[in-house]
Amino acid sequence: NQPLGKVCLQSLWRLFNNLDTASPLRYHVYYHLVQVAKQCEQVLEVFTGVDQLKTQFTNCPPSSEQMQKLYRLLHDVTKDTNMELSSKVMIELLGTYTADNACVAREDAMKCIVTALADPNTFLLDPLLALKPVRFLEGDLIHDLLSIFVSDKLPSYVQFYEDHKEFVNSQGLNHEQNMKKMRLLTFMQLAESNPEMTFDTLTKELQITEDEVEPFVIQVLKTKLVRARLDQANRKVHISST
Repeated sequence: NQPLGKVCLQSLWRLFNNLDTASPLRYHVYYHLVQVAKQCEQVLEVFTGVDQLKTQFTNCPPSSEQMQKLYRLLHDVTKDTNMELSSKVMIELLGTYTADNACVAREDAMKCIVTALADPNTFLLDPLLALKPVRFLEGDLIHDLLSIFVSDKLPSYVQFYEDHKEFVNSQGLNHEQNMKKMRLLTFMQLAESNPEMTFDTLTKELQITEDEVEPFVIQVLKTKLVRARLDQANRKVHISST
C-alpha cells in the first residue's frame, strides 16, 4: 500500500545517501529505489534527469550492462507520466552501445524511436538517425517512419500510414497525434524556406481548412520553435525566425 511504500522509499533513499560514494552497492540500492518509487508514484523524487543520475555514480561508475538495465527501468517508469524525460533516457541508453554490440540493441532502438515520435514535445529527431543501434534498423519500417518525421512532409506520412496502418498501430502510436506532429514539422520545414506563406498554401500543405489555420499557427507559436505573425487581412503568415 501507499503508506508502507513511502516508508520503504524513505528508508532506501536514506540508505543510498549514507553509503560511501565509492561503494558499488549504491547502484543496486538505487535500482530498487526506482522500483519502489514507481509503486509510490514518486519517481521524480529520485530521478530528475540523466545528468543528475550520472552524478550519483561519479566515484563508482556501474558497468555498461548495469547502466543499460537501469536506463530500461527508468524508461519504463517514466514513459506514462513524462514522455520527454523517457525519450531522453532511451537516447542515453542507445548511446551506451558501440559499433561492436549495436546489432543486439534492436528492441531498445525501436522503443527509443517510438517514444520520441509519440512525445508531443520532441521535435528534434535528427540525432536519432546518428545512433549506431538506429542505423542497424535501416530498411525496417520503423526506420522509414522516423526518416519521414525527420525530413519529409505530411503527405509522405499519410501515404505511409495508408500502406502500413497495422504496423503504426501495433507500435502503440496514435495516428491523430502523428498527424498533429507532422503538421507542426511540415510547417517548420516550410517556414525555413518561405518567409511568407499564404493561407491557401497552408491549407494545401497541412491538409486543414482555412478556419483551422489561425488556431494552428497559434499552436505552433506556443512551441516557441518558430516566430511568426498572422496577417489576417491579407490571409498570410509572416515568418521572422525558425
